[in-house]
Amino acid sequence: AESISSVLYPDDRTYKGKELRLKQQHFFVSATLQDILRRYTAQHGSLENFSDKVALQLNDTHPTIGIAELMRLLMDVYKWGWTASWEATTKVFS
Repeated sequence: AESISSVLYPDDRTYKGKELRLKQQHFFVSATLQDILRRYTAQHGSLENFSDKVALQLNDTHPTIGIAELMRLLMDVYKWGWTASWEATTKVFS
């Protein structure tokens, strides 16, 4: 994690810079989404009504990786099916 977070906004004119930038984007987006899901379940006991209570704005191209990451978390970690995960994700990222 230190190599990912030690340089913010690496020069992405090279392959290594682009690779680091993508790793950073995934790292920070995933950490943020995991924290949101953790806090929501701690406060509400489950993810019921999650997509009715949480809204996330994609204000740049970089955080769009959050769509795929929320799907992954809901399906792999929380064991939701594809349809329920997709419905929640499209509501959260409206």
